[in-house]
Amino acid sequence: MKKLTLFLAAIISFSFALPPNNGGPGWEELPKKKKKQFTKSYVYIPSGKLMLENEEEVTVQGFFMYKTEITNLDYQEFVAHVEKSGDKELLEKVRIKPDRWGDENLAKLYHTHPAYHTYPVVNVSHEAAMEYCKWLEGMLAKTYEIDASKINVRLPVKEEWMYAAQGGHQYAPYPWGGYYIRNAKGCYLANFNRAIGEHSVTFNQESGEYEVVNITSLSGRMYTAPAESYHPNDYGLYNMSGNAAEMIHEAGVAMGGSWNSTGYDIRISSSATYETPTPYVGFRPVVTFLGDIN
Repeated sequence: MKKLTLFLAAIISFSFALPPNNGGPGWEELPKKKKKQFTKSYVYIPSGKLMLENEEEVTVQGFFMYKTEITNLDYQEFVAHVEKSGDKELLEKVRIKPDRWGDENLAKLYHTHPAYHTYPVVNVSHEAAMEYCKWLEGMLAKTYEIDASKINVRLPVKEEWMYAAQGGHQYAPYPWGGYYIRNAKGCYLANFNRAIGEHSVTFNQESGEYEVVNITSLSGRMYTAPAESYHPNDYGLYNMSGNAAEMIHEAGVAMGGSWNSTGYDIRISSSATYETPTPYVGFRPVVTFLGDIN
């Protein structure tokens, strides 16, 4: 069996490692009140090992992860900050592309109406998500009175995302740990395109290929659900399968499938590519505390 250690220094300009089962020395220096405040939005993913499909064993160092996908309201706060700064070039870079919905009502309401505040932000670029992480890093440093050099906010690497999605269940195909996408009562466990099944497949005699048809009549939700929907996995993370596929550090790759994916394509190991902002892809950041705060 091959073994591979995941070194985060490969994706950031410094190396660090967090000991298992705590947030590192920087985290330990935070007062209990601030820790309690922080963990309302973030959960700790302890160090451990991830088995990849090619039988490589990856060691993942501990980190904190946002409980949900970043919401429209979260992102609105960021955009408002950029607007206030007067940086027009950055504003254009991080601007949401609502027209990507291809639906006039969603384009008009989804990213601005209060009813959608708790829904995941989509239609943003990978570059915009990276800028959000940079901004959030400064905001967290200010909120928790930490030197900005002692905290790091970023998008997860693929192995970190998969490890977190498993929720402590090694080899789990889905975040809830089982092999089925419904519970014992027949209720679906994620937001995905439920209409695509055996009844949606036809064989085209002329082309000699199978095709999907009639995928709208039996659909469940035809767009995202609130970011805190369904049950979280055993780490406390919501919607690691379905809803909005999630960007990782590698540009152009999103994990976990979306509201428009099939049940098979919302597996933890499922990845999809994207080139531009899309209504199928959102993101959630990870946070690490580096060294002593004081």
